[in-house]
Amino acid sequence: TQGLPEGIRINLDVSMGENIADLGGVMTALDAYHMWREDHEYTPEPPMLENYSNLALEADRRFFVGYAQSFRSKYKRDKLEGLLA
Repeated sequence: TQGLPEGIRINLDVSMGENIADLGGVMTALDAYHMWREDHEYTPEPPMLENYSNLALEADRRFFVGYAQSFRSKYKRDKLEGLLA
């Protein structure tokens, strides 16, 4: 897989179920975020991630940027092997 150190492979038997669970979790979180936005009349304020006028889309972009940042990490090789094997 692109970006992994040489010789490290992802065990699909382990990761497939985790990926499906992560997707279910992020969709549930997005639904909850939409409900919160409605209840609190949230409108994103500048600076915007993109130069678009669709504020609902901007709020979703910020949600997903935050979600992606939660996975941003650096691992030592032995730790990475343990997570993927």
